[in-house]
Amino acid sequence: FAKVNNVGDVEVLTDAPPIEIGDRIWQDCDEDGVQDADESGLAGISIGLYREGRQVAATVTDETGHYAFGPQNVPD
Repeated sequence: FAKVNNVGDVEVLTDAPPIEIGDRIWQDCDEDGVQDADESGLAGISIGLYREGRQVAATVTDETGHYAFGPQNVPD
């Protein structure tokens, strides 16, 4: 946007979205380290999040192998 008639830049007035750490655990059938379309996720795997050698949060993968750590389950 150009500055015309005393109109300045567009500013975002919201907070930054929370950071989330997570991904998917899957059965790597061909052991190539690449998640292929036919390789299914693993449910019920326990995952720990560590800070300075101490576990600060834990979660379990869902039925499709997904997990996430975010503000709701990681202390400051």
